[in-house]
Amino acid sequence: MNSSLLFIVLLSLTLFSYWFGIKRSLKIGGGAEHKKALTNLPEQFGLLTAMVCGLPH
Repeated sequence: MNSSLLFIVLLSLTLFSYWFGIKRSLKIGGGAEHKKALTNLPEQFGLLTAMVCGLPH
C-alpha cells in the first residue's frame, strides 16, 4: 500500500472520529441547547476519540 494513501485514509478516519465524537456527546448530553450543562465540552470528546483513532497503540 502506498504510504501517502495510508496517510490520507488515517487522516480521514481521524477527522471522521472527531466529528462523530462531537455529535455523539451532544446527542447524549441532550442537544446543543444543553451544551453548557455538560462537564466537558463536546470538542474535548471529539478530540479524545480522534486521538484514540489516530495515534498508534
